[in-house]
Amino acid sequence: MKYDLYTPLSTVVNLDNVDILDFGGSFGNLIRSSNGRILPENYTCADVDHDAICVGRKDYPTAAWIHLDLYNPMYNPTGNNTIDLPKKYDVIFSYSVFTHTTFEYFLETINTLKKYLTPTGKIYTTMATSSNDIFINWIINKRVLDYGKCDEFINTDSYFYLVNNKIKHTVPLECNHLVTVYNENFLSKIGNLLDTTFKQTLLEIK
Repeated sequence: MKYDLYTPLSTVVNLDNVDILDFGGSFGNLIRSSNGRILPENYTCADVDHDAICVGRKDYPTAAWIHLDLYNPMYNPTGNNTIDLPKKYDVIFSYSVFTHTTFEYFLETINTLKKYLTPTGKIYTTMATSSNDIFINWIINKRVLDYGKCDEFINTDSYFYLVNNKIKHTVPLECNHLVTVYNENFLSKIGNLLDTTFKQTLLEIK
C-alpha cells in the first residue's frame, strides 16, 4: 500500500463500526491502509478490475467484494455504465477514481452513489484540484520529462483535461492517460472541500 488512506480520512469521519464502501478500491486499498482498524465485516470494495477483486477476496474473505462491470478503457473495456450495489452505506469513499474520468462521468456517478447512502451517510472522494501544488507540480514535472518543456497551465472555471499530458477539452473515453483537474469553485457547488493530508483534495458530499 503506497499511501495511508485511513489516517487522513479518519480525521474527518468516524470509521468505527460503520458500513464502508470503497468505490474503486482495487484490491482493498482502504482496509489495507487501516492496519486492522476497519473490520472486514464492515467493509465492501467495488472495482472494475476483476483480478484485483480476486486478490482482495483471498486476503479478506469476510469482507464483501463486488466486481462492477463498468466501462474502463484500461481494466474493463467491454463494460457498461450500470452500478448495482446490494445495500446502503454510512461512508462511501473513492480515492483518485474521478481524477481519471471525465467530469460528466463524475457527476453522473456521484448522483448514483447517493442512492446507496444511509440517511446520515456521506461520500468522500479525492480530486485533483488546480491549487493543489503537490499534484500540479507532479504533472508539470511529468510534462517536462515527457516533452522536454512545460506548457502554461490554464485555470478554467471548472476543469481541464490532460490527455497524454496535453490539455484537451474533448476527451476520447478510450484514452488511458486521462487526468482531470478540477477548479475549487466548481467542486464547492457539489460538496465541502476538506483540508487533509491526502495527496489530492478531499471532497465531502452529503
